[in-house]
Amino acid sequence: MAGGLVHNSPTYSQSAVLGCVLNQCPREVVQLANPIAYIDASDRNTSFLIAHGDADTAVGWRQSQIFYDALRAQGVPAELSIVPGAGHYWEHASADQTQRLLAQAFSFFDEKLKP
Repeated sequence: MAGGLVHNSPTYSQSAVLGCVLNQCPREVVQLANPIAYIDASDRNTSFLIAHGDADTAVGWRQSQIFYDALRAQGVPAELSIVPGAGHYWEHASADQTQRLLAQAFSFFDEKLKP
């Protein structure tokens, strides 16, 4: 993809973590790196806040939707915000969108992390 991140490069961080080039890794290796493989009912005491831009060309927003759905299927508390027009690293997010996301994150932290 022009101008985007290349996930199938031998020098990319994912390849270094997995020990193989992402698009050449055995399926079992990739599955072990997928956090969905580790979700179960014991995670119900953990809360997740997931935010993703719908214009992200490096990681599609549907990946966050799939993760969110898997969490909720196990009864794990989760919130999902899909941000219209925002890309990877929040490029193209408006100041208003960024402000709302920060407010949501601070509220989430206050609610979930304060004693």
